[in-house]
Amino acid sequence: MEINATQKMVIDIDESEEKRICQHHLYRKFDWKSSYFIKDGWVMENNEAHTTHSFEYENKIRKANDVDRCIEHVLKFL
Repeated sequence: MEINATQKMVIDIDESEEKRICQHHLYRKFDWKSSYFIKDGWVMENNEAHTTHSFEYENKIRKANDVDRCIEHVLKFL
């Protein structure tokens, strides 16, 4: 979200929009996606494949660090 203004603005947003904005910022700032989670010390991503049948699988993204664990923890409470 980008807002350029030369004067004071008051914008009312509801709680669900605040949550969406916060999530979006955390995803962008810390290279995180809504499909990410931590498992066995790794940042993992749920994916879905489509062939004649569809199925889900987990993909390793990177070794989880302290920031990854913190972001996952914070996002659980939003």
